[in-house]
Amino acid sequence: MSQPALQGAAALAVWGSVSSNEVDEAALNDWWTNEHLPERMSIPGFLRARRYMARDEAASASGTTITRYLTLYETEDVHTLTSREYMAAVSNPTPGTRLYLPRLPSMDRAACRVAYSERRAEFAHAAWKTTGALMGMMEFIVPESNTVADAVEAIKPAFTQWAQNERSLMSCSLLVEDAEASAPGNGSQAHLNGNLGSAAQREGGSRCMLLLEFAKTLQPLVQDMGVFLDQSPFFDGPKVMRFYQFVAGIGA
Repeated sequence: MSQPALQGAAALAVWGSVSSNEVDEAALNDWWTNEHLPERMSIPGFLRARRYMARDEAASASGTTITRYLTLYETEDVHTLTSREYMAAVSNPTPGTRLYLPRLPSMDRAACRVAYSERRAEFAHAAWKTTGALMGMMEFIVPESNTVADAVEAIKPAFTQWAQNERSLMSCSLLVEDAEASAPGNGSQAHLNGNLGSAAQREGGSRCMLLLEFAKTLQPLVQDMGVFLDQSPFFDGPKVMRFYQFVAGIGA
């Protein structure tokens, strides 16, 4: 029997890029890891929090460092992300949160339900019940003409195929955005000048995030993935997977 890779039935994903010209990244990361993650993990229903990052090498060569960040908060269910306790924390941000959230204008945010999550059996024993070194994330739209269940059934055999070609692939998960939980008013952006965005209002299908977790830090070669996504009728819009290295985490 397969084991889920994500804890709980929902997750909050926050991702985007930050320029070294806009913020002191050392101070930003200190706040994010040592203040914001523990604060969120103190809220009932939050099970695990993980942070990832990736450098934009092209931008670095030009003298400006662009860092892409991804943060995942796994929760018991999507109602945790609209709960009284969560909204109380959002409505009463710490000084650090008041300082840094307005400096993250390009960040996107999605409160999601977990539609599918599976960890490979090879990584399911106790020694591997931890986070991988690398996370791949791709945002896409499942068209209205199909269902998320159809997408899940398409992803399952593809995951098996990808794992055969890339042995460090640990797990595969599919998140589906909950428009109500992601709506303005249910997140930090509602209280800090609207800086964290949400595309929950998108029309034409279900906004999803495909997550692939890897054991190694080098960007994996999953060449057949692009072919599968291009040929599948269950995925619409741009199909770009970005890879992030693990930075820090709290939770089992």
